[in-house]
Parts: sequence; structure tokens; C-alpha cells
Amino acid sequence: MNKKTGFQIELDNYAYGVRTLIPGYLTGKMQDTEAFKDELGAILWARDYLEKHLPDQSNAEEARRQIDELDRLLLLSKDALLQKAPFYTFFRQGKDIPRTRWWYYLDLVTRAVVEAYTLPAADMSARTVLLPERITAGHFIIGERA
Repeated sequence: MNKKTGFQIELDNYAYGVRTLIPGYLTGKMQDTEAFKDELGAILWARDYLEKHLPDQSNAEEARRQIDELDRLLLLSKDALLQKAPFYTFFRQGKDIPRTRWWYYLDLVTRAVVEAYTLPAADMSARTVLLPERITAGHFIIGERA
């Protein structure tokens, strides 16, 4: 029998939270605010666990890729999430959470990456768009709230 590790369980929990629960609340399919608070707390806890235990994984590169994809989905939903969950900052209040744990600071995260570079084609007849190397979600900047 293939038993899941704690890491895989939390990766599954994070994926379910980002791909299913958050969209469910954002689209109105789920509406219980107290349950939403609990679910967001569980999502943040799962992300903490993943960050802490990623270096110990034998498949760390693949796990990092999966986490990066989920982080990007979380970042894409941040504006709608913050509108639906104005209580989001509650999760860091009274706690000394470093800003490297950016998932607690979605209200302060700003986009600071180049989306694409545009260069003329060799024959100057068309334009070629070169996407930059994938930048992990950790390269987003946490600014001060305006």
C-alpha cells in the first residue's frame, strides 16, 4: 500500500484549498463566512508546512514546481479573495510572521515582475515575444499598504 507522507497530505490540502475552496467562495457556491475563515486558516497552515518541510523532500524540485503553480493561482485570486475575506489580516495579527511568508501578506503583495520582452524579429517584418524565465511567487514584493 502506498501511504501518503505528511508533506503529500499538506500539498494535497493546499491544492484543494487554492483550486477548489477559494474559487467556491469567490463564486458564491460556498457562503458560510465562519467556515471560510477556518478553511483559509487551514490553507495558510498547509503552506507553512510545505515551506518548512520542502528541503527534506527527495523530490524537492517537483514539489517546488507544484507549490509554485499553486502559489501563482493564489496570487491570481488575491484581489477577489481580499474583497470576499476582509478578515484576512487576522491571520497575522499579534504574530511575528516574517514577510518571507508572503501568503500572510496578500493585502500588501504587489506585482514586480516583467511580463514579457518584445524584440523585433531578425527580418524586422514581425515582432517576437520572449517570455522571461519563470519567476517564483516568492519574487513578488511586499509593499506598505497605501
